[in-house]
Parts: sequence; structure tokens; C-alpha cells
Amino acid sequence: MVTIDRRALMVSAAGLFLGGAARAQASAVPDGRRMAFELHRDGNRIGTHTLTFSRRGDDLVVDVAIDIEVKVAFITVFRYEHRNQEIWRDGRLLSLDARTNHDGDHYRVVAKATGDGLQVDGSGGRFTAPADTISTSWWNDAYVRRDQLLDSEKGKMMQASTKVVGRGPVEIAGGRSLDATHYRTSGEVKVQTWFAQEQWVGMSFIAFDQEVVYRRVDGNLPRPA
Repeated sequence: MVTIDRRALMVSAAGLFLGGAARAQASAVPDGRRMAFELHRDGNRIGTHTLTFSRRGDDLVVDVAIDIEVKVAFITVFRYEHRNQEIWRDGRLLSLDARTNHDGDHYRVVAKATGDGLQVDGSGGRFTAPADTISTSWWNDAYVRRDQLLDSEKGKMMQASTKVVGRGPVEIAGGRSLDATHYRTSGEVKVQTWFAQEQWVGMSFIAFDQEVVYRRVDGNLPRPA
């Protein structure tokens, strides 16, 4: 009679899953270790969203910087600043430390992986999220397979459902376009994103009744397939 160590089987399966997640994550990082977007609203540039990637031993460190300033008649009517550092290992989010100035309202989110999952401290209080939690930093396309996302601004879990819209061109810097897969996320999170060869290349969402469009502007774009 052959006996099966169920726990060992589960650990092995988890290793295979994380290995696949790690490989997918590696392909999401651009060759130049940097992604940069310009944000446009009503034809005007209103800000930037930049991500830089580095290695710390076996860990992937992702630094996120978002700066938005909306002006009307040369007067600033809205300002947004967000700084976030995420640390990943083998496709799992190990930690997150985010600070946000949302037009004068300040938020802090700190998350750390534990044996029980991802412990989160934010404006919504302290709770433990699933170990495979993905935040709303958007660069990791594993988020499309989650029905909840961690809001990196306020530190709460948000219901989300993501579906493929199709494949086609998305506008990038200089009026050029790139062939990409188009996703639409609905629920508490409402955004549209575009990925080319698992790399984040575009996004749009509605804010103040107008569409905000992300255009990738760095030189580290994925090569045509």
C-alpha cells in the first residue's frame, strides 16, 4: 500500500505555485528597473507615477511615487502625494509601507507577512489579510486573479472583479501605441489597465467625473512579441 503525506503534497504544490508566481513577477519588471507614467486629464498633464525596482538579496524591492497637482486658472485645487515601498519574495508580498497626502488628509499603511497571512495596520484598523494579497500598486498583473485587493492608501480590503476586455493598441509616450491586453476591474475598485508581455503599460479611471489616463513614458518598454 502506498501512503501519501498530505502535508508534504500541499507544501510541494504551494512551492510550485509560488515558483510560477515568482517567474511571472520577474517578467513584470522592466529591463531598466524603472516604470514611469504621465497622468493626463482633460488633455492636461496633471502628474506622474513612477516605480523603481531593486534587489535586496532574494527580495524584490518596489518603490512607488505618485505626485498629482490639478490646477484651475493657475490655482492648485487638488494635490495628491503617495510614497510606498513594497518588498516581495517568491511572488509573495512580504511588507508594505505607504504614506499618502490626499489633498491634506494624511494616511499611513503598514503591512507585514506572518505565518497566518499578511498583517495590515491602516485607517481601517488592524487585520490579517490572505497570504497571497496583492496591493493596488498595479504593476503586478497577478491582481487580475484576485477578488479582493489591498488599498495601499487607506489599508482596507476592497472587493474587485477583473475581466479581459480584449487585445489592442494602448497609447504611450510620443503619440505611439503598443499592442497590449486590456483589463477592466469593477466593484469597489474601478479601473482599466493594459499589460504587454505581463508588463504594466497603461491605465485609466474616472475622477471628478473626468477620465484620468496613464501614458507610459520611460524607455524600458517590452519589446514587440
